[in-house]
Amino acid sequence: MNIEIVGAGVVGSAFGRALLAGGHAVQWIDSHPGRVQDLRENGFTAALPDEPADPCPLYFICVPTPTIGRDQDRTALGKALARVAMLLRPELSPTVVIRSTILPGTSRQWALPSLERESGLRRSDHFRFVYCPEFLRERHAAEDASAPRIHLLGELEPGQGDVVAQILGGGEAPVVRVPLEAAELQKYIHNSFNALKISFFNEMRCVAERMDLKAEVETMFSVTRQSAEGMWNPAYGTRDWGPVSGPCLPKDVEAFLGWMRSCDLASPLLESLSASSGNR
Repeated sequence: MNIEIVGAGVVGSAFGRALLAGGHAVQWIDSHPGRVQDLRENGFTAALPDEPADPCPLYFICVPTPTIGRDQDRTALGKALARVAMLLRPELSPTVVIRSTILPGTSRQWALPSLERESGLRRSDHFRFVYCPEFLRERHAAEDASAPRIHLLGELEPGQGDVVAQILGGGEAPVVRVPLEAAELQKYIHNSFNALKISFFNEMRCVAERMDLKAEVETMFSVTRQSAEGMWNPAYGTRDWGPVSGPCLPKDVEAFLGWMRSCDLASPLLESLSASSGNR
């Protein structure tokens, strides 16, 4: 299938090469002349946004959506949507897929109206729309693109992701299909959990170092990976079983916090856990 990828950065480059390996014809569009030139010199098809291109049935948007303060900068995304909108041809039954990380509600409230306004076409009647977040690690982007763990498709309506599911579903990774907002929210659950885990162990490392236990940190963490059910059971804590409770967890967190305060040690994450332990 002929596929256009808007954005040839880490995500777009790795994803496009994986599609090429799957036998698809890929053209990259990128605003950085250096990236376009590099792709061309390596035998790939690439163009700048103002260069002509033939319409195709499938578009993947992989542009950056940086955060400024607590606001998301959608400038690059807006430009990508405008370019794709001008190339949409209803006779091709085109599908537009956003892979960039976007806040919940962005697809329905902002991206879709933008596509309709710029193209003069109607969603569902003239084009399909899917939000498909990427789960690539920057240092392992090529590996993750060629052997993904899972694909998540957020669909405007059931069935709108059929072409995307067909393209991505050829390997062993499962394809999960949900409404648009669920896919958008899941990407932030994904990233927030990773950030939370890193922050927790960073705090515990600081506590250990203050106790002159720096040499034992990796051993303690290694034991935790094997002893704590939250580490070896992927489903632990994800079921709807209410707030933190039981004979051990609440009392031990409070006792540990009390001890840390007496030692002038800080753990903002545990403090926040204590404050919200009764919440569901």
